[in-house]
Amino acid sequence: MVGPPPVADDTAMNGRIGALSSELGEVCSSLGVPYLAAYPVMLTCEPWMREAAQGDGSHPNGGGYEALAGVVAAWEGWRSWCGQAGWPHDGGDKGRG
Repeated sequence: MVGPPPVADDTAMNGRIGALSSELGEVCSSLGVPYLAAYPVMLTCEPWMREAAQGDGSHPNGGGYEALAGVVAAWEGWRSWCGQAGWPHDGGDKGRG
């Protein structure tokens, strides 16, 4: 599971998102579900924060989502689910739709 990312220019909301992210991590851990805490990573991600601030405060443009995709792609939980060969880019579907 990928946790929620931060928003731009709303410290109170980010405090709630950070707390939620921590709680989601605990729940996932208790259930044996891999969890990526996107909040702390994206909070310091310049493209995510800059592009979100330029828009509605929550949703960046392509550069922000590209940065998030890179974080997810590097995450061991994603890599193990997709297989180390890099599914779907290796041409095999590994039984996943």
